[in-house]
Amino acid sequence: MDFAVEEESEKGSSTPVDSVKPTCVFILSEKSSGSSFLWRSITKHYGITDYPHTYHFENETLYWTKAASVLSLPQIKMEKSAVPYAKDLAQSQLKRFLSENLGKEFNSELDKETIFEEWFALCTKFGPVFIEKSPHHLLQLSALSLILEFKEKYKNQIDVKLLGLVRNPIDTIGSSIRRWGMSRLNAEKQWCKTYKNLIELRSYLGACDILLITFESFTKFPSQHLASIDDFIGKKANISPSFNTEKTKTTKSQKSQFIFPLQQTTIGLAQELGYRHDDLVYDWDLRSRGRYILWLYVRPLIKFLLRK
Repeated sequence: MDFAVEEESEKGSSTPVDSVKPTCVFILSEKSSGSSFLWRSITKHYGITDYPHTYHFENETLYWTKAASVLSLPQIKMEKSAVPYAKDLAQSQLKRFLSENLGKEFNSELDKETIFEEWFALCTKFGPVFIEKSPHHLLQLSALSLILEFKEKYKNQIDVKLLGLVRNPIDTIGSSIRRWGMSRLNAEKQWCKTYKNLIELRSYLGACDILLITFESFTKFPSQHLASIDDFIGKKANISPSFNTEKTKTTKSQKSQFIFPLQQTTIGLAQELGYRHDDLVYDWDLRSRGRYILWLYVRPLIKFLLRK
């Protein structure tokens, strides 16, 4: 995989010594991996209360996948999602998003330079720490390449850091089935494509610019992970909430979980990301088969009949 960054002159001059560079943190993950939980934890940790208004679910901007559509860059069809957007729709939605959050009009078509400039403006306005967590970007190489190009071009003006978030594929895929009605095999294929990108992105960047977090470890040891994030992005929290006594409740999703066999490719990728063999290999028992049928077929049918 090639994350080649287009060579361009750096934007503007270096940030003055007496000013504070904003930091943009991208949470990169698959859907149903806990990105909203991580986003809430980090924003609470840094006392972030002001965030761009967006029409998408749970403060997601989808900015970079829409940017890829605007620039006619190739993207993969995402399961149970509007991504990739048609070029005209992405153009109009990005203009509306930027107008509402920056208070300016965009009458001409957006180009790459404007897309980069306005993202920097968003980071500056909503900084000094700006957290972006749309779980649509990691699947799309074109979106990742744009993020890396922005990072390189604006390196003297903004610190761009990446958090790679991964959750056990059995839990992620099970949640995707329950929440989005994805088929088990399609959800597993997408999980693999997504996390191949993360593994190769981590290899490309190194540990200085990307930090890997597992959802299970974060929910067990949030304080330790938040301290690691402080060190990673070079910022200290504005507030110091106590996460030491926080207990992660068993969610409805976890109570409804079912287990199933993963393909060897998936197991291998998950092990590269830190999971043990015993975390990943289960028999598909009758109870789990029944829950799979219930969530994928029976519940949608009942909902459909009740709407009539």
